[in-house]
Amino acid sequence: MPQLSAYLSFDGNCADALHFYERVLGGRIEAMIRYADAPADAAMPALSAEDAERTVSYTHLRAHETKAN
Repeated sequence: MPQLSAYLSFDGNCADALHFYERVLGGRIEAMIRYADAPADAAMPALSAEDAERTVSYTHLRAHETKAN
């Protein structure tokens, strides 16, 4: 059976959106990495500590056999 892998982009509300999709689709968030979790890198945008803690850089949601990254 074909699988769908969707790549989504959110403007500051990614965590809220993924928790909504998790609940509505009956899925589970398998990964949620925030900018604060990433090692320091000059190529990364400079964020305040508060923004880095709330800004998500990568997630993996599995709902049935569909993945959203």
